[in-house]
Amino acid sequence: MLAIYDEKLWAQRKAPLYAAVRSHLQKKYGSLHVPLHGGGAGAPDLQRSGLSAVLRWDLTEVGDLDDLHLPQGAIGQAQKLAATLFGAESTFFLVNGVTGGLLALFSAFCRPGEKVLLTRLSHKAVLHGIALCGARPVYLPVERERRSGFPLNISAKTVAAALREHPEARLLLVTSPSYWGVTADLEAIRRVTARHGVILAVDEAHGAHLSFYRKKLPHSAVAGADIWLQSAHKSLGSLTPGAFLHLGPGARPFASALKFWLQALQTSSPSYPLLVSLDLARRQAALKGKTLFSAAWSWARRLRWELSNSGFTLLAPEQKKGDEFKLDPCRVTILCPHGEGEILARELAQSYRWQTEMSGRGYLLAIVSPAHLSFSPCRLARAMQGARARMENKLSVSGSPAAKTRRKAGFSFSRRSAAAGNLIPRARRRIGPAGRFKHISRTNYASRGTRTGRAKRFPVQREDFPPSFFRRAGDDLAAGYEGTRRGTFPASALPPEEALRRPGVDIPLAAAAGKICKEMIVLSPPGIPLLAPGETIHTEVLKHIAGQRAKGKLFQGAADPTLRTIKVVREDAGMIE
Repeated sequence: MLAIYDEKLWAQRKAPLYAAVRSHLQKKYGSLHVPLHGGGAGAPDLQRSGLSAVLRWDLTEVGDLDDLHLPQGAIGQAQKLAATLFGAESTFFLVNGVTGGLLALFSAFCRPGEKVLLTRLSHKAVLHGIALCGARPVYLPVERERRSGFPLNISAKTVAAALREHPEARLLLVTSPSYWGVTADLEAIRRVTARHGVILAVDEAHGAHLSFYRKKLPHSAVAGADIWLQSAHKSLGSLTPGAFLHLGPGARPFASALKFWLQALQTSSPSYPLLVSLDLARRQAALKGKTLFSAAWSWARRLRWELSNSGFTLLAPEQKKGDEFKLDPCRVTILCPHGEGEILARELAQSYRWQTEMSGRGYLLAIVSPAHLSFSPCRLARAMQGARARMENKLSVSGSPAAKTRRKAGFSFSRRSAAAGNLIPRARRRIGPAGRFKHISRTNYASRGTRTGRAKRFPVQREDFPPSFFRRAGDDLAAGYEGTRRGTFPASALPPEEALRRPGVDIPLAAAAGKICKEMIVLSPPGIPLLAPGETIHTEVLKHIAGQRAKGKLFQGAADPTLRTIKVVREDAGMIE
């Protein structure tokens, strides 16, 4: 947790917006203003549906309730308390999630034609923001976990090489932690951006809680980021989609422009239940955050230990002194080397009523939080073991549709294990005590029936992510170039804003190689674009998209969600639509 002096900690006991709304309700005013439900009486069906408490708190800018877009009272005080807690110079409450903050960020910080460096783990809202401001993206690859092929995060070495190639870049946007809880070395990256005079922005949507882990993981405030955004509903427990936008000293010149764009891109009728939840989530984090999240850390470590001892393989980047990638143990990613990730998630939901955050063919992601502290992690581990056993029993029935899925996915289980109802894939992982994160290596990844116990790789995980996400083995980061004319980190062929305005044409997906994309192609979750407007479409990405389409996936952002056709920029037209 960030250091807070006693007097500041005492101030954090207050929740000024919550107190203002509660005082307003106690005065029992009659409503001659919006919202039309008038606290509930005007919406009896909503009241009877269990929303009566929400309706009472659903107010507007009246009396002492302040104004989000001109905060002079309770909202202003609440934002100052949040800034103090999170180590920012100033903080803004966001009622349209981190998405709204990202849109405002790019509109305030970037001008048309300027280059923005971003990682391939960036959320689609980042590209939406770049399209709004007219900037030109330069996509930076991330590193792989060396055995599983799973994405980690951006390295400081890659950032340095990209800035040598693009010294005129305006801003670097890093997503840390990633959706899967892997953090980048933000302090090292900050040193690189400071040398080049580049603005460092961090999408910390999944990391508002990191500062309460007793400095175990890197986060934006300690690294000295210029601007960072945190999703309070994802990582602190506010109502959806509450979030914070924090400014550091380096962003001070942009504060006025940022306020303008936040007003332009957020509603003028913000939800007061949402704003109050941000105030209360901040107070809870200040007073109890260290206790709650340290307990969640220990709970997650025990769960990981139970799962590992049960034969599950977990994403666990090696953590030793000097490593730049760290893992939030509360993001538990189960690796599924036989392609059973989606099947396992479905069985866990149907048979044990546990919904996971998301799954792919090669993995399943479960998020642990203080909400789980009331029961033992062994209970969840047993549910996962049971779901696996049920899945494997179904897949072992000869001639069944599930058996066909098994053969297609490459499952290989022994008959003896099948009869026992405890099928375990041939490859299983053994790790040390809870919290010791190691690479999947020869010493800790044994193959059943193999004398040497040599490590096996996980080709299935690579099917969940396109090759364009990752740095290729031949990339020369020391020189900054591959030796090709275009360099290692080419900018987008067109700024997204220009690509969107140019005339387009729909063509079959298979014929799109070499064309310039005119739409955004997104699988959600995780909401990371596979293609963005203005980007040259490469064959390797087409193959990945075709593979996802063959599984029946639908794609956000595409005019044809099935992607039988894709919209590309018309080559014979330079005019703007």
